[in-house]
Amino acid sequence: MSYRLSVLLVLSLVVFLPACVQVPTKVALNTQSYEKIENVDHVVIIPQNNLNVTVSASNPGNSGLLGALIVMAIDSARQSSAEEEAAPIMKKLENYDFRSVFAKKMADANKMLKKPLLNGNVKVSKIDTEDQMRISYQKSAANAVLFSKVNYKLQTGNLTVSVASVIYPKADNLLPYRHNASVESQLDDGNVIYRQFFEFNKQAVTENNIVASLNEGTDNIVQQMIDNLNNPIPMRVINQAKKAELAKQEEQKDGEDLFN
Repeated sequence: MSYRLSVLLVLSLVVFLPACVQVPTKVALNTQSYEKIENVDHVVIIPQNNLNVTVSASNPGNSGLLGALIVMAIDSARQSSAEEEAAPIMKKLENYDFRSVFAKKMADANKMLKKPLLNGNVKVSKIDTEDQMRISYQKSAANAVLFSKVNYKLQTGNLTVSVASVIYPKADNLLPYRHNASVESQLDDGNVIYRQFFEFNKQAVTENNIVASLNEGTDNIVQQMIDNLNNPIPMRVINQAKKAELAKQEEQKDGEDLFN
């Protein structure tokens, strides 16, 4: 990569990268919507074909453009080194189909639910786009659709399996329970009746235990999801949490107004 191109790349990151990434609010499944749900189609989205090997990004701090370029070069070298070190692990996973393993575990999980919400046929998608999600949503004949986006990565020898799950309602009797109803898009963040995040971490993963670790991570994530779906929250508790959240937002807004 030329010096000029590197400069342009860093400048583009500085200009377009937001100061912070806002994580969507968790939305608990409430007891009222839980009682009215009859069936849910489950779409598991796993765009990765292989385990992602990454390194944690270094912080250039206030070192300026030159410092940012140096940090970028260092991180690039660290990434290359991490991929070389992970080669035996990747070799071990050549015949391991994480998509199939996760989908089967999720399909079998329906019998672990107190109320059989999930339809047994889990749909697996490699495409992580809103258009594809919309197609799955519109084709579904269920009361609601659960989308679970799955990520698995190896970072500095540590394995992380994570899932972001959302439920969008379809049945009319579930629409009143949307978190913050929006008519702009069926899949708007405010239209969910459920949003949760699940994560599994394991340290010191090697080629000798990578398959067992991924299986363990899948089992752990599925159990977390089942435990969460099995324990809906009373509406009054959710309303209290919403009021507290709104009060906090107003307090933050008032604080910002003092400096404007």
